[in-house]
Amino acid sequence: MRELQADRGTPLSRATDSDPSDAPAASEAVPAPPAPGSPERASGSPEPAGTSDNPAGPPESTAGEAPPGSGADRDDPPPTPRPRTRRGRWVFAVVAVLALAADILSKLAVVSKLEDTDHPPITVVPNVLYFVHTRNTGAAFSLGESYTYVLTAVAIGVIVVILRYARRLASTGWAIALGLVLGGACGNVIDRLFREGGGVVDFLAIVDPYDPPWPIFNLADSALCVGVAILVFLELTGRRIDGSRVRKSDSAKLKDD
Repeated sequence: MRELQADRGTPLSRATDSDPSDAPAASEAVPAPPAPGSPERASGSPEPAGTSDNPAGPPESTAGEAPPGSGADRDDPPPTPRPRTRRGRWVFAVVAVLALAADILSKLAVVSKLEDTDHPPITVVPNVLYFVHTRNTGAAFSLGESYTYVLTAVAIGVIVVILRYARRLASTGWAIALGLVLGGACGNVIDRLFREGGGVVDFLAIVDPYDPPWPIFNLADSALCVGVAILVFLELTGRRIDGSRVRKSDSAKLKDD
């Protein structure tokens, strides 16, 4: 029998010589990873490590772009810079108080010196500026004298609007402009509410104290005009109340869109 097996070239071995632990069983063979798009992968089975579609790993974020989930890709507005807002409020408050104080003190001095007397106009700069006491029941520069109560209500509304906008102040220019407007408006409103007849004290005459080419005015009117002029300039140059600035290229893109 051994000779017959030797003739066939088959080595003699016993069944006990083979160790089943030496070779892996067929049921324990490592399965091949499923191909991309196969039903096994689509059914939610875990993907073996190193067999992802992108062997180079997850795509790196480009320069200037925050990775997903970091919160930078949200549409939330950027937070308001608190230090700048606090400084803008302080500038606004200081300018408003100074403008109001200058207007009140100047009116008190003029009334005490020139009211109910035959005192001639006071020359400040010859042929340029004079102090003359008058009363104005209208708007600035003696306009609208028959609308005293309407103008008072409008001035109070302007004061309320300015105080609401002051919470967003982060621009020094806007703070100065709104402070001047607020101080001037408050100065004239105080006269309308607490002076007899609701007349505002005007005392600044230009060129001629008796027949000036420009209506007689006061410091409150001057603060209002200067403040409004600054606001117009800031708007024309693209400066906003929150401290930002809109350039011509940005406005042109918005128009094109």
